[in-house]
Amino acid sequence: MEKQKQEYIGCLNTILILWLIGGVISLFFSIPLILMSPIPGIAIGVVICEIVALVGLAFLLQYKKIGFYLFVGSYVLLLLAVLFVPDLFSAGWLLRILLGLILFLILMAIKNKETRMNGYQTIGITESDEIFDDYEINEQDGIEVNEDSHSDIDSITITNVDTSTDNPKVHNDIVEPVLNSKAINNQSEDESVDVKSIGKDDDASRNAVIAPVIDNPNPELSQLVTESEPPVVKQNQKKRKGWIITAISLGTVLIISGAICLIKCDRRTPEDVFNDAKSLIESHQYEKGIAELEKIQEVYIPAKALLGDLLTLNDSVKKDVVRGEKLLWEAFEDNDTSAGVSLGRLYNNRGSWEKLHQISEKLAELNNVKGYRTLSWLHWTDKVGGEINKKRDYSKAEYYALMIAEKDPYSCFYLGCMYSEGGYGIKKDYAKAYYWFKHGADLGDADCYGNLGWLYFCGYGVKESDKKAFNSFKKAIEIDSTNVYAYSQLAYMFKEGYYVKANRDSAKYYYQKAAKYGDEESAIIIENEF
Repeated sequence: MEKQKQEYIGCLNTILILWLIGGVISLFFSIPLILMSPIPGIAIGVVICEIVALVGLAFLLQYKKIGFYLFVGSYVLLLLAVLFVPDLFSAGWLLRILLGLILFLILMAIKNKETRMNGYQTIGITESDEIFDDYEINEQDGIEVNEDSHSDIDSITITNVDTSTDNPKVHNDIVEPVLNSKAINNQSEDESVDVKSIGKDDDASRNAVIAPVIDNPNPELSQLVTESEPPVVKQNQKKRKGWIITAISLGTVLIISGAICLIKCDRRTPEDVFNDAKSLIESHQYEKGIAELEKIQEVYIPAKALLGDLLTLNDSVKKDVVRGEKLLWEAFEDNDTSAGVSLGRLYNNRGSWEKLHQISEKLAELNNVKGYRTLSWLHWTDKVGGEINKKRDYSKAEYYALMIAEKDPYSCFYLGCMYSEGGYGIKKDYAKAYYWFKHGADLGDADCYGNLGWLYFCGYGVKESDKKAFNSFKKAIEIDSTNVYAYSQLAYMFKEGYYVKANRDSAKYYYQKAAKYGDEESAIIIENEF
């Protein structure tokens, strides 16, 4: 029975030790959680719970009930953290927490049919509980121990003295411990020896079995009697040995898992990983860049936004539009403006103008330049998706453009066009048009240079100057080599001889450039006049 019980406890200890090893390793890998977590306070609390769980396991290995409460309590707290802050935990975390609670259920459920105790009761044995069963030694060996003997041995009785020898010393066949200092009774006074007085004044003798010097024909029995130790001593020795083994095991696991952590653990901050990923993507190492982003996309919002952009809009990678769009929305809900811009591009390509308008409004609320610019464009452009823009409203377009026009050349262009065209709630005003085209040109916008040249050429809102017009058109081409309007205007000036000497070859050259980049009118002129 004792052997079966010890095997049962050994099995439980093996489970706990394996869990302890895994817990220590996972603790080291939890360190990056603190560094990467958007909520470091909760991350630190999670790590503390893991440490408490490990301490609880150490106590469980010493059969301390407090260990059970520490272990279960810490995992309950971790489960609550998962429920309230699910975004902080990956699937691996949830699995570890559930396994910890399953371990608790296993300890409660498994039964030892010999001791009739479940796992919790076994690991909850207190220090004072006796873990050894009463034992009996066969009468043939000459020793019998009372089944109720759980205390120190005060006295012994030596019987069956062999009087047939000449040896005056006592011969024993049976050594019987007697509880509660009972008197020694034998059938004959000649066949008994009172040894109560042996070591009477020695207090230590009350905790040991007194073995008289005898000429015992059974040397193994004599050695058993003289070398036996009280159960309390054995239990204390076993306890110390258990603590030493636990400490050595824990120290070894710490060293090994620490080495693994130092070798395998990525000690870069999320920002460092993100910057490395961007560098890889810029050098067209897309697979490696995406692998880096995948490491941190759960805890670093910009990484999620960039990953979503790659999966939906980049033709150089294997697209996953469904997942990419989902990642972009998740990042945009956390107010990441780059994700909103990517969503705007995605819905613009699809022609989903309502979605584009919704996204642009939120971007504008976040004070994002592209949000204001897109809203201005949506109310300024004459066509949306090849159809007449029914929401064209220069007043709204002017409002959104003015919010950012001082630093955004595109908005300068929209404003210049609105003031030069007039209508849709705006009064025509060439002076304002010149102001915004000039401001946009100073910011380096090719379209603003082209339209500024037109104002100089016509003398609208500014003194007419063919020279400034010609230079403005040339500057537009320098900035944007595909600027159709600037090419067609230069072709016209060479054809008619404005500012420059008329030159049909130069005119044809610029008309061909304009036609090449999509100007149908220039193509017709070449066909008809050249």
